[in-house]
Amino acid sequence: MMTNQRPRPNRCEKMFGQINITKMSQHSEIVLNKYMSDHNIALLAVQETGDWIPSPMLFTNYRVIKNKVSSYTGANGVALRNNGVALIIAKTLHPEHIPDLDEDNTDAIWAQCKLDGRRILVGSVYCRPIEGTTHLKRLLGNLEKAMAFKDKHKFTSVMIYGDFNSRHTDWGDHKTEARGRSLKSFVEKSNLTICSPFENTFSCDTGGSVIDLLLVQGDISRKVDTQWIDKNINLFTGAPRRGHHPVLHTIRSRGATENTREMKTDWKNADWEAWTKQVDEVISQWMINNPESEGEELWRKLLEVISQATNDHIPTKTISIHSQPFWNESLSCYSKAAQEARARFQNRSTPHNREELNNALKCFKDALVDVKNSYQKENREHQCERLPAVLEKVQRSIWS
Repeated sequence: MMTNQRPRPNRCEKMFGQINITKMSQHSEIVLNKYMSDHNIALLAVQETGDWIPSPMLFTNYRVIKNKVSSYTGANGVALRNNGVALIIAKTLHPEHIPDLDEDNTDAIWAQCKLDGRRILVGSVYCRPIEGTTHLKRLLGNLEKAMAFKDKHKFTSVMIYGDFNSRHTDWGDHKTEARGRSLKSFVEKSNLTICSPFENTFSCDTGGSVIDLLLVQGDISRKVDTQWIDKNINLFTGAPRRGHHPVLHTIRSRGATENTREMKTDWKNADWEAWTKQVDEVISQWMINNPESEGEELWRKLLEVISQATNDHIPTKTISIHSQPFWNESLSCYSKAAQEARARFQNRSTPHNREELNNALKCFKDALVDVKNSYQKENREHQCERLPAVLEKVQRSIWS
């Protein structure tokens, strides 16, 4: 796993990430704006923004969506105040705030954005480290509400960025606590996937913890690349002495594969009877009109007539790298298994998950080769069955 600063994403990728800013100051706002611009970050979830009022001179290519910081009564009647969360999303992703999911006593903000023409529900959440598991339960209630909203309104995916202040060895922390067990139980029950850099996202003099996580569900899970920590930037969060590091990852977009289109002859839908008739009639008439023609001239004319008949009676079709007429249900199963194995490996790069991914990819590739070879063999046999009869008829017409 890399911890050094990574290059800017290429045109086939978009950079997403999150940071607990530990109260947004004027200075940290300016630095964060430059950081997002320099790294071409398309979406950033921010936690503990405090009473931040975004400057109209900054984030001009983004839409800033933040929750309302308000007071509420916590456990045992203690007066508490939200810490503030925000989403900073590039306008090219068409972000829209979803106020239906706002709650006064929860640090959570939700928005929809569009990636490759598909709607994604995105959240930025924060769970304060006090109140034991009470605050986490309240936050998980908001997440359940968001998941129901996603299903009701047909979002293809959900991405939940959060400082959950929940520790568990399953996502790379060196210890497991009650909050971590509660969060893991919720993730499993909700069929979510936890994405973690498996490195301390929060640092302090005495160590650190892995508490800044991404929860995903849906198609987007296959496009999320491995997360990493950017330790080469000071966003005035207090790190590395005591504070959070940016957690970044790339999203593979539709441009990740070049959809090359080309024209191909559609042999299966050819009108062979009309093709043969045209070649027969045209060549016969030409020979009547040119009785003294030599073999080479006749051969050129035959090629010309065949080409014209092909244009007239054999259709063409536009294909791309996604046109796979040999595809069947078995390949779909192997492909799905390989995609799921890749997602597990990207989320947790263990030797076991690597072995499972390699095995799944081998099974898919072997099945793909077998199916393609069978299809091509069948296609060749089909063409060979028709061609001799056609050429024999043309030959009889020419030499009769």
